[in-house]
Amino acid sequence: MVTKPYFVILNEVKNLLRMQEIKLLFSNKLRDSSGFTLRMTVLKPSRSQKFLSG
Repeated sequence: MVTKPYFVILNEVKNLLRMQEIKLLFSNKLRDSSGFTLRMTVLKPSRSQKFLSG
């Protein structure tokens, strides 16, 4: 059963990335008082991925 731990690790990595993305979204909301950046990133996930990759 080598595949099971592998998938567990993948899930943990996904969760960590999601937490990082949420932190980025919250920091953006703090910087932008209108919350426009937060709404745009929520509506367009692909754009938030580009933002995360730099």
